[in-house]
Amino acid sequence: MLCGLRVKKTAPSTRDVAFLRDEGIDRLRSFYVGDNQAITLRVDRSAAGDAIAIQEVVEEEAAKLERTLPQGTTIELIRTRADAISGRLNLLLKNGATGVGVSARIRFLTTS
Repeated sequence: MLCGLRVKKTAPSTRDVAFLRDEGIDRLRSFYVGDNQAITLRVDRSAAGDAIAIQEVVEEEAAKLERTLPQGTTIELIRTRADAISGRLNLLLKNGATGVGVSARIRFLTTS
């Protein structure tokens, strides 16, 4: 017992950590990738979550799930926040290195 609550020793179910909503086929909205029907699944991080680490977990779980799907069915990860964050970090590092290089050149040119 912890604070009057029984602690489960099993892995949490999807409903324990997510809000699932089945809106049915009559909701006047559908998704396609090319001519193929598709579904969307959005994974958000908490305020304390690490988007890049969460993305790695999502990729691992998607790969596991894809192995169980019927032949020809695929999982595609799109609009991943981790890719955008990694891209920005790489750009910052590249710009920082360029800035240091330019500053060093200017410094050595003005001292000679």
